[in-house]
Amino acid sequence: MFRTQVGFTIVAVSLLSATAQAHFPWIKIDQKQGKQGTVLFYFEHAPKAGDGAYLDPFIERGTFWLTTADGESTKIELNDTKEDKLRWLETELSEASPRCIDLYTKWGVYRYGNTDTLLHYYARNIDARDADDVTALAESKHLKLQLQPQLSSGELTVRVTWEGKPLAKQQINLRSPTVAKNFTTNEDGIAVLPLNRPGNYALRTKVVKKKSGEFLGKDYAEVHHHSTLLMYIFKQYAAE
Repeated sequence: MFRTQVGFTIVAVSLLSATAQAHFPWIKIDQKQGKQGTVLFYFEHAPKAGDGAYLDPFIERGTFWLTTADGESTKIELNDTKEDKLRWLETELSEASPRCIDLYTKWGVYRYGNTDTLLHYYARNIDARDADDVTALAESKHLKLQLQPQLSSGELTVRVTWEGKPLAKQQINLRSPTVAKNFTTNEDGIAVLPLNRPGNYALRTKVVKKKSGEFLGKDYAEVHHHSTLLMYIFKQYAAE
C-alpha cells in the first residue's frame, strides 16, 4: 500500500517544457520473442526502435534488473542489437510474468541551450496481468525516482517518489491509446489516470536539481532526472 512521507526539499519542473524531440528511456517486453519473452530497450522519442545514436552510455554505465513478484531481484545484461539503420538493446528473459524490469543510468553531460546538464535516467516495465501482482511490483529497490502504479477497474493510480518520499505537485505525462496529456500529483504524490482502452500506457516524469559539478571531465550547472514507466493494460481493467 502507498505510504505518506514528508520532510524533503526538491525542485520539480513541468513536463510541458520538454520538446517533442526529446529522448527518453523505454523498456518494452515482446511476449512472442523467446520462451519467456524478450526485453527491448530504446532511447528514443517514443517506445520503438530508432537510430540508437545515444545508447552508448547505457551500454557502458547502465544497470538493468529483473524483479519477480516475490521480491527476488537479479541483474541482467542486454545486448547491443542492430538491424538496417535501427539500433536497440535486448535480451531473452528467463523468468515468466509477473515481473518488472528496471534500469538506471548516469548518462552524462548534455547541453540544453546554454546550460550544461548532467542527465540521470530511470526506466521501468511492469509486466503483470493481475492488480495484486502490479501492487507487489510497484515499488523498486533500485531507483531514486519512481513511478509506482496500482491498478483498479478503469483507473491507474500512480505515486511519484524521490528516494522513497512522495513528490507533491509533480507532473506526469501520459500517452495511452486514447489520452495524451499531463496530470499533477496531489499532496501525497498521487495522480489517478484513466484507463479507457487496453494497450500500452507510457508515463514519464522529470525532476531538476539546481546543482553544479563535474562528470567525466565535463562541468555541469544543473542535474536532470528522467523516469519512465511502460505498462500493458489488459481488457479487464480498461473501462471502454
